[in-house]
Amino acid sequence: MFTTIISALFLITGVVLLLMGVKAKRATKVTAEDQARARVEAELEAAGARPAWSQRHTPDVPRTPEMRIGPLGVRMVSRAFYIAGGASIVLALAILSTGVFTQVNAKNAGVLVTFGKVADRTLSPGLHLKMPWQKVIEIDGTVQTDKYEGDACMKVRIGDGSEACVSITNRWNVVETEANKVYESFKSNDPTQEFRTSMMDSELRASVQLALQNYNPIADFEDSGKQATSAELSFTPDFNVVNDAIMEDMRKKLKERANGGEALGEVQSITMSAMSLAPSTQKKLDDFVGAIGDTRIAEQKQQTAAAQAAANRVLSDSVANDPNVLVSKCLDTLDDATEKGYQFPAGFSCWPGGGGGVVIPGTR
Repeated sequence: MFTTIISALFLITGVVLLLMGVKAKRATKVTAEDQARARVEAELEAAGARPAWSQRHTPDVPRTPEMRIGPLGVRMVSRAFYIAGGASIVLALAILSTGVFTQVNAKNAGVLVTFGKVADRTLSPGLHLKMPWQKVIEIDGTVQTDKYEGDACMKVRIGDGSEACVSITNRWNVVETEANKVYESFKSNDPTQEFRTSMMDSELRASVQLALQNYNPIADFEDSGKQATSAELSFTPDFNVVNDAIMEDMRKKLKERANGGEALGEVQSITMSAMSLAPSTQKKLDDFVGAIGDTRIAEQKQQTAAAQAAANRVLSDSVANDPNVLVSKCLDTLDDATEKGYQFPAGFSCWPGGGGGVVIPGTR
C-alpha cells in the first residue's frame, strides 16, 4: 500500500510537470510574435507613425514573464519541465513495479492478503504477479524440529500414577497448500511459531500422554518376576512401538481439526529416546532388581554346591575302587604348589606308607 501511494504521487507530479512543459512551449510562439510586433511598433514610433492594428491595442499593456525572459529562456524552461516530468513518471513506474511483482522464497508458501482478506489460494516458491495494494505473507514451509530434552523434557503421567519425563523430538512442517488457513487461523507476527505453540505442541503432549498412560513398569516387572531379562529391567517401554503410536495419533488429530479438509501440518517423524522415572518409582524398581539379583546369586550358589557335592561323590567312589586316583590327585596338587614356590616337609610323599626321607625336587 505504501509503494502504491508513493508511485501515485510521483505519477501525478510527472503529469503536472509535463503539462507545464506543454504550456511553456506554447508560450514560446506567443512570445516570438509579441517581440516581432514590438520591433515594428518601435520602428514606426521612431518614424512618427503607428499602424492601424497597433492602435487597436492598449500601448501600456505590461509585458508577460515570457516576454521578459525571451523565447530561448521559455524553451529551456519547457525542456526542464519535460525532463522532470518524464523522470517522475519513470520513477513512479519503477516503484509501482516493485509492488506488482513478488517473490516467494524456496520451501516457503506465500499468503495473498487484500485489505485484510486472505485469498483462497497460496503462492508456491518463485516470482508472482499481484496488484499493488495486495501484500504477501510468507509462511515458513521448511521442516521444523522441536526437541524436548534435559530440563525441557516432556512430563507425562504413567500407569502407576507417578510422573515421568521423556526426551522426545518432533519433526514437522506446514502443508504448503494450507498455508493460507494457517495464517488466517493463527495471525501474528510469526504465524509458524503460533501454529507450533497452539497446535503442534499441544497435540504432541496429548498423544504422548495417551501412548504412556497405561505403562506401569512396577506391575510389568512384578509379573515377570525373577525371570525378567536384562532388556525388561531397563524400565523403558519399546520406543519404536511408542513412536509409531504417537505419530499415528497426531496425524489423526490434525486431520480431525481440519474439519474434513487437509491437515494444516504434517508430522515427519517422532523420536522418543529416553525416559526418566519419578524418584519413588525408581527406588521401588531398584529394590526389586536388587532382590532379583540376590535371588539369582543364591540360586547359583545352590547349583554350585550341588555340583561340588556330586563331584566329591564321584571322587569318593573312584578312590574306593582305585586308590591310585587319590595319589594322582595329590601329585597334581604337589606339582602346582611346587611351581608356586611352596615348601613341603622332608619325607613328604603322596604314596601311602611312603614316609621315608625323600627330598622332593625343586623344594627349598
